[in-house]
Amino acid sequence: MSQAPTPRLARGFLLAFGAALAGCDTPDYQTENGQLGLRVDGLHGQVLERPATQLEAVTGSNVCVEFHGWFEPDGATYHIRNGEDDDSWLRDCFDLRAAAGSGLDDTGCLALEGPGSTAMELLPKPCELDASFTSDRLPVTSHALEDLALAFDDPAVRVIYDDLHPGPAGTFGPRPEPVSGTPLPVLAGGTFVVFPQPVVLADPTRTVGFSDGVAVAVGDDPPASFSAKDDGSAAFEIAADQRFTVGLELPAGMLVGGELVGVDGSAAVTLELVVGYTRCAACDDGYGVPSYALAIARDDADARLFGPQVTWTFEDATAGLATDTPLLADAVGFSEPCAEGDVGVRKTGTLRASYRELTATASIDFVCPEAGTQDAWAVEVIDDAAELGVGCACSANGSRIPVGATLAVLLLGLLSRRRRAPRPVDPRLAAA
Repeated sequence: MSQAPTPRLARGFLLAFGAALAGCDTPDYQTENGQLGLRVDGLHGQVLERPATQLEAVTGSNVCVEFHGWFEPDGATYHIRNGEDDDSWLRDCFDLRAAAGSGLDDTGCLALEGPGSTAMELLPKPCELDASFTSDRLPVTSHALEDLALAFDDPAVRVIYDDLHPGPAGTFGPRPEPVSGTPLPVLAGGTFVVFPQPVVLADPTRTVGFSDGVAVAVGDDPPASFSAKDDGSAAFEIAADQRFTVGLELPAGMLVGGELVGVDGSAAVTLELVVGYTRCAACDDGYGVPSYALAIARDDADARLFGPQVTWTFEDATAGLATDTPLLADAVGFSEPCAEGDVGVRKTGTLRASYRELTATASIDFVCPEAGTQDAWAVEVIDDAAELGVGCACSANGSRIPVGATLAVLLLGLLSRRRRAPRPVDPRLAAA
């Protein structure tokens, strides 16, 4: 099966990420005392671990809380309600207030008007739920623009290397990172999706959310195809030797990232193929089904070149083993590899990635696991209760990992990747 990427693949990647996790309904945030699971509507930027225990955003952002569910005191049962028109079933159990010095409007939205620390205070009141709630809070940190830098997130690398298993390869090779202090080299000839991500200047591992952020092309020669998305990402086609910079226009001002430069496809001299599998300690091999594959192009100095337009082919594959629609130009998800009744069946095949004259292959080899054996905290919805256990497509740190055919949809959902993932991790592999 062969599929060439199209300009639409970025956005789809992100959307997919969320849809695949319909049964893995984890909150983005958990309150300080562990009682409530919350989501925040309209706040973009990657949440690296779910549920996070504090919210960090750029000054000028608007933080609107959505009540998602509540935990039993033992932390083993998480109550949610599906099919509700709104969150009033749980919101009505609390008075939502902002800490002193912060303004909270009548819709429950907190405007971060200046830098510093505050909190969303949750004060219990009588309601229809049979639960004994106590006062709780969600800490909120508002970051001044001058304390931040703008990085470019790479969702495929993050998901594969941080959350997945190398499978039969045994280990992942060195993590492919941009060369610090040099322009980001983007291969000409196809659509590339860039994900601007505010990070704390003093600690770039800390990501910061934002609202109303718009990606902008900065410089004398920006791509005419540059198209900003409503989550702060952007897609474009770049020509060889073309240079420009991407900025993120925010209510508090603009953050400017590093320079990007177009590189002719002939500069790519090697192609590496990396495949990530779901983690599964209970499986005989120590891993479960394949999730995503990433093709990494490099130049003659072994530096990574971004955005190769890769064609994917499966060879000698066991029935049912196939790729889905590409998630990004250089990343693909797998169709549902295990059908009902395949438990214990070993599946094999050879995945081939091709870019221009370059090819790379990886052996796919795994045993279809029993349902509920993937390593994760999973959410099984039983009426209004969700039992937290093992077996759903969530990673051990709460991030959402695609398992099966809708994986591609997952990374698609990555464009909507941001803090309010439909069901993402992350979510941010998206289509343009």
